[in-house]
Amino acid sequence: MYSETFARGGVSGVLQVRPLTVSDLDACIKVEHAAFPPSERFSPEAGKYRLQEFPEICLGLFIDATNTGDFTKLIGHVIATRETQDRVTEESMAVPNDWTSDQNRKTSSDSDRGSTVAVHSLAIDPEFQGKRLGPVLMREYTRYLRDHVEYARRIAILAHGPLVRFYEKLGFENHGKSACQFADGGWYDMTLPIWGAG
Repeated sequence: MYSETFARGGVSGVLQVRPLTVSDLDACIKVEHAAFPPSERFSPEAGKYRLQEFPEICLGLFIDATNTGDFTKLIGHVIATRETQDRVTEESMAVPNDWTSDQNRKTSSDSDRGSTVAVHSLAIDPEFQGKRLGPVLMREYTRYLRDHVEYARRIAILAHGPLVRFYEKLGFENHGKSACQFADGGWYDMTLPIWGAG
């Protein structure tokens, strides 16, 4: 996995990116709450669902500010689900009512679950924003999917107007206004093919 010595804007340490698990839920909620307004945050239940059901496509950015090998401080994350549609939809944002039921957990075959990675949260702790860590995390995420997640063919994400250019610089295509009305809407549909992405 990715590891880099980091020194920017008065913050230094060693960065590490690794897959997340449900044991990282509390740290993810803390970053989510710091990075987004209440209407745009995922709920604890949604976070648990995504980390438990789709850990292979959820990554965290950690920092060891003491250079002791202690990568326990989460400073950013990408939280996603696997979807059949090529865009983020209202359905993909929702948590199934019965997802914890043994009968309903992962009952469909892999081919039925789709090839789109729907990103629901790309978040950087505000203490670390403005240091180009968002692009670092998204580029590493794209490489990780390409190298380790066989079914992934594209990344889909929703973006507010001011962030469209940010995603376009990372190679995402803007498909215009989204039909998704999560958090009162106003989103743009963005996608990035996994293969051929840098």
